[in-house]
Amino acid sequence: MLALLWCLLGATAARAELPSSAALAVMPFQNLNQDASLDWLRRGIAETMVADLRDARRAVVERDQLDRALAEIALQGGKLSDESRAARAGRLVGATAVVVGGYQRAGQELRITARLVAVETGVVEQTAKVTGPLERVFTLQDQVVAQLLKLPAAKARPKPKEPKKTLQAYEAYAKSLQTASDADKLDELRRALDLDPDFHYALVDLRALESRLNRLLKKSNQVIDERTQALLATFDDEAATPYDRHLAGIQAMTALMTQFRYQALLDVAARIENTKLPDMPASTPGMKIDAREFAGFAVFQSLSALKRGDLALQVGERYLQRYPGGAYTNGVDLQMRAAIDQRHRHDESVKRAATELEELAFEERERERSGKLSAQLARSYAFRRCSILSSGERWAEAVDACRQFITAYRDADDGDDLVKLAWMLVGRSLAEQGRFDEANDEALRLLDAHAGWAREHSVEMIRRTWPQP
Repeated sequence: MLALLWCLLGATAARAELPSSAALAVMPFQNLNQDASLDWLRRGIAETMVADLRDARRAVVERDQLDRALAEIALQGGKLSDESRAARAGRLVGATAVVVGGYQRAGQELRITARLVAVETGVVEQTAKVTGPLERVFTLQDQVVAQLLKLPAAKARPKPKEPKKTLQAYEAYAKSLQTASDADKLDELRRALDLDPDFHYALVDLRALESRLNRLLKKSNQVIDERTQALLATFDDEAATPYDRHLAGIQAMTALMTQFRYQALLDVAARIENTKLPDMPASTPGMKIDAREFAGFAVFQSLSALKRGDLALQVGERYLQRYPGGAYTNGVDLQMRAAIDQRHRHDESVKRAATELEELAFEERERERSGKLSAQLARSYAFRRCSILSSGERWAEAVDACRQFITAYRDADDGDDLVKLAWMLVGRSLAEQGRFDEANDEALRLLDAHAGWAREHSVEMIRRTWPQP
């Protein structure tokens, strides 16, 4: 479809003498036989056409603009033909031509019809009608464009490896266009990529949505920072009541904790815990702990999250001694026991890794001595070294070994995804050392280079659980 859409405005311009900057609007397609199981195609067909035009750097009316124009026309009332409605919407958004159409199930096949309407005159310049299997819907769309513009028949697209999953991915993508909820939109786009990691349209929309959400998150963080500073000013105000000071301190720490901003939380909590503060009146309703106790717990949580295990154990023990029977006693005790158990397992993992590395080195030497160390086998050994060090929790060595593997085999065939797996292990190994900024950079580079694979392996979700700046 992309090659055809490159020609779309050019062919229209040649016929109607349109300027090269002429914009095309694509209306939502009509579900002609009201088949609820195919209602998702209303937006799907239109938006995939728009997405291809956008990729081809052609002037195109964005979805939001067209929706506002259609809403305005609906408010004006009156009965309009599809062509008149399309032409009026086109004029409102500055389009030169508008595509309108519909689809219906015909037995086991899908039939799509479309018309190209000139905005200035409202005249239908071309019509198209195609029929074929639903799983070949993208090819059908290519044929529609070819007929509308009297172009040669489109070259058939290669059949998807898993047509059913690709169609299900298309449905999930189309449903993401129908919801106003960002959370639901994210769910549908991620579901589309789970079904087909290379589904181009979902990848593009997911990146755009995540970029917008990141901007909103940054703005939200700025607001929370300002609020936190105001709360800390109240906490430091000796003229404020003890209740207000305790409450302000707890609210400031809670805001940072919910954002996973553990370094900032550590700084604030340590200051609050060491501040001389009047005791909270025992009769204060709804306040069973004071800010200092919460700060002691927050320091422990921060150190644990930042992978500063030895210090976290010391602070946890101090909390249990200082606040016997405190609100977070059980939680701190359980976390400390789990950390101690993990330390024992860590020692066992390190020993096991040492044995496996010795066996690997011996096997590699024997292969090399006998002349049976092929390039493919050498690659396998290099990845196994990266993997053994990571699973053995020898994090610093794992970072070096995995990066060496990536550098050596980045440009080689990666059909088994070993380079991507090594890249993910670099991020994990950095995070386990508390080097979260570096881990975050690695995760973002992996997401950019191999978006579909990274989504499938939850790289973005893992990244979001790490402490944030």
